[in-house]
Amino acid sequence: MKKNWLAVLIMTAFLLILLVPITLAQPDTPESELFSVRVGAEGHNEQIGCWKSKTGEYYVFLPAYADVSTAVFELHTEGDLYIDGEKINNGKTLDEYDLNKKYDFKFNHYGKEQTADLIFMKSENIAAMYIDTESGNMDYIHSQKGNNEKGKASVYTASGRVDATGDIESLSGRGNTTWEKYDKKAYSLDFLTDVDLLGMGAAKRWVLFANAGDPSNLRNKIAYDFAKSIGLGYSPDSRWVDLYLNGEYAGVYLLSERNEVYENRVEISNVSGALLSWESEDRLNSSGHKYILTENGKPYRLHYPKTASAEVLNSIKNKVQSLENALFSEDGIDPVSKKSWLSMVDLDSWVKKYLIDEAFGNLDGYIFSQYCYYDDDGLLYCGPVWDYDHAFGEDMDEFWSITNPDTFVVGRYPNYSLDMGYTAAFLNKKEFTDRAKELYENEFSSQVNDFLHVKIPEYIKQTKAAYEMNKIRWFEGMDIGDLESEADLILDYVTNHGKFLKSAWLEGEEYCKITITKSSNDRFYCVKKGETLNEMPKIENTDWGIFDGLYYIDSGEPFDISKPITEDIELCAKWIDSDNNKLGDVIKLAPLGVFGLILLAMFGVAVWQIKKSR
Repeated sequence: MKKNWLAVLIMTAFLLILLVPITLAQPDTPESELFSVRVGAEGHNEQIGCWKSKTGEYYVFLPAYADVSTAVFELHTEGDLYIDGEKINNGKTLDEYDLNKKYDFKFNHYGKEQTADLIFMKSENIAAMYIDTESGNMDYIHSQKGNNEKGKASVYTASGRVDATGDIESLSGRGNTTWEKYDKKAYSLDFLTDVDLLGMGAAKRWVLFANAGDPSNLRNKIAYDFAKSIGLGYSPDSRWVDLYLNGEYAGVYLLSERNEVYENRVEISNVSGALLSWESEDRLNSSGHKYILTENGKPYRLHYPKTASAEVLNSIKNKVQSLENALFSEDGIDPVSKKSWLSMVDLDSWVKKYLIDEAFGNLDGYIFSQYCYYDDDGLLYCGPVWDYDHAFGEDMDEFWSITNPDTFVVGRYPNYSLDMGYTAAFLNKKEFTDRAKELYENEFSSQVNDFLHVKIPEYIKQTKAAYEMNKIRWFEGMDIGDLESEADLILDYVTNHGKFLKSAWLEGEEYCKITITKSSNDRFYCVKKGETLNEMPKIENTDWGIFDGLYYIDSGEPFDISKPITEDIELCAKWIDSDNNKLGDVIKLAPLGVFGLILLAMFGVAVWQIKKSR
């Protein structure tokens, strides 16, 4: 049989093209299997694995208490490991390596060589927390929120003192936006017995906030500490920690008390007390949490009592229903119980919570994860505070942020619907707004200014080194500045937003709200009454439609930017489907299709040549 070398060549090329991706897909030895660093303190040792970045560098993230003169390498696989040409053996210390410096890293394993840069980084001034799950990884927990594992935890202070150790009954994922949108997950942590962590008081249940949308890791801490400083009841205590999960550095987390009825937490009456929160009914149903639904459809999640008789549940429901009736009545009186709304609440707690949410730009304010509680006096108190990572002008999430300081945040919707909170009802009560303006002018405004200018520099000093490690671990390739610049964004927002609030609340300036819905994200503006919007909001076309202008919701007429605005208005964005976008998707896939056709053609020619040569 005559050989056809052209056919053989084509077939060989075809097979090589198919094999190249397979060859390239063969992974290097995982970095966690190469080596770890053993760090000791008070007779306890912890293993810290190296981490590989998306751009290929290897990092070893050391806790604040690590002593490089006693921290040692431990190799985990066969092969030779070299740093700057020096072969590394088990037990070698880290004392000859400088922090934040790149070293040439090489690993030889059965003839295959891995090379990269290796960088050692070290935290300062914050504690370290180690959690080891029974499985030895986080795969099961991360596969679905609600999955949990047992394990063990150890906490070390920044100076290297063993602060606490304990058996974990349950480690599970938590949160909604954080869980769904970010790789850095938040966790709920339940110990088998009460454990006092970093001086916050003994309890079984704790929270690890990821602050995945807040590069600074400052927002929740600022809000919690400030609320505590002005006396808002039971504001949670918290501490920053460098978290290590099964030996892998997981970033900076805020270890926090939970909002729960417990000693050292929310200490209300065991007989007549109740702890509630406003939540989304869809989320409550999906999670299976017990809740109370008012006649108008307002869901209150019942955190305490956890188990209650029908009589107790009915009593709590009657209380919140009576308040709802009174808030939404013209005279502020519940027509059923004949009680006024003012006689049913602790006014200052509600006003302080409102001021915190508005001054700090909390998008969840008076909407979701908003806590309130009853005590022996029968009044409904607002608090404790919770969840401020999407506040202070945070701009990481383009679909859920307000960076403009010259607009209201808590009361941003002109016609605030019941399911979004009671903001409009409270703001329609003169007693509420008068007290809010009084507190803001006489106490709150100066308290915010003093607190931020004292505490933010302290926070920066405490977390600066940890911030740099967390930045590399979770914000690689993103346009994130240093901690000082991130903190300046917070301070600038609060300062400028404060000027806006002062003009509206204390200087008598009248503003009209402009709300734009049905765009990629809702937009909010304020203009002085009788003035026009400075410029037309820029709304980009999307994959699913072409922007077709803004229209008044009430009339359906196109928005006229030249028309002076004398009242709150609601606009909606209109869209038309774009077949061009669908065509664009096809065009994007065209090169891949052409490549596939070429491969098929090459194969067909080769087969034809072979048959022809027979």
